Amino acid sequence: LENIFKRHKTMADATRAAMRALGLELFAPTAASDGVTAAKVPAGIDGEKLVKTMRDVYGVTIAGGQDELKGKDLKEQIQYIYSMYLCEIERELEPLLAKKGLLEHALSDRSYEWYQSVGPIRIGPIVENNTKTNGSHIIYLDLEGKKLNWSSCLPGKTGFFYFEKTGANWTPYWEFASCDATRIEDLSEKSIKARFYGLLTPGRKQSPLGWTGSIQSIQVKVGQVLLVRNTEDLHTIFVVQILGQQYDQESMSYRYTTLHEDGLGNIDP
Repeated sequence: LENIFKRHKTMADATRAAMRALGLELFAPTAASDGVTAAKVPAGIDGEKLVKTMRDVYGVTIAGGQDELKGKDLKEQIQYIYSMYLCEIERELEPLLAKKGLLEHALSDRSYEWYQSVGPIRIGPIVENNTKTNGSHIIYLDLEGKKLNWSSCLPGKTGFFYFEKTGANWTPYWEFASCDATRIEDLSEKSIKARFYGLLTPGRKQSPLGWTGSIQSIQVKVGQVLLVRNTEDLHTIFVVQILGQQYDQESMSYRYTTLHEDGLGNIDP
């Protein structure tokens, strides 16, 4: 019942706002009922003819004024029409929402998406490198022989990392986690807790990762530090930092270090 009241108020507020925008004078501008909206017909307009035109031409049912106001007052029934459409939408959504609930329950335990070290980590050797190309216009970072696809967005400022495996579209491979560090070295002797997001991870739009409007990539910035892993080896984590990007081409310089986890949360470089 509470939802019905809220829905009627929403529709009534929208209708009154529309009436004001049309320049119509409301009979009850400050204390109107949410069940009906009444407005005066502008001078020179026949209220009864307006009611007939709205019904016969536009398929919208409204009511004219009563008694001495007949032909002059306009009672909009748009709330009723909106409510009818909204009920139809709710009816169509009901089975989808039920399925959504079942899927959310099935995915409620996704501990594998999280990584947490047992204690402080040690940073090993940091490798500096430049992006490479495979000759078919695919540019990638080489992380111990594994290719992470990259493309530029705003030259010198931002670009995209891709979740897919090189040469295999829509194949989930890379996973990313955000990081507060401004340099790789900042993570030394600190504990890490991070949630990794992959190609098909629900809720990614609300994550700290850079949402691009596409589920295939994330947006990254020059200087940003990210945690990266792939689905073939969830216990090896790459800490990647973008150093710079050429303005006139897609090539990029980066640095990274590799963390190896033993499955129990203990990490060694």
